[in-house]
Amino acid sequence: MVFTRMVCDGEKYKQFLAHINTLDAIRECYHITGSDALIMKILAKSIEELNDLIMKFVSYGSPNSSVAIADLLVRTGYDFESVKVRAPEQY
Repeated sequence: MVFTRMVCDGEKYKQFLAHINTLDAIRECYHITGSDALIMKILAKSIEELNDLIMKFVSYGSPNSSVAIADLLVRTGYDFESVKVRAPEQY
């Protein structure tokens, strides 16, 4: 699994979103805060496939990828009712 962050602006951003919607390798995509515009979770069969995919991203902006080498924590569900939030004065 690979996490790729993208920096792209304006019209390129809209074009990129349209493009990634056609790619099955893109499993998830999130608009994020900070200097990057978005982050994607990518599943590629090989490094060559990943390279080909990322090279296509370059025409839309600046990709930056990290390969996940181990799952350290994976939660598949989230129970909002069980979450306890402390009041700010308790910090």
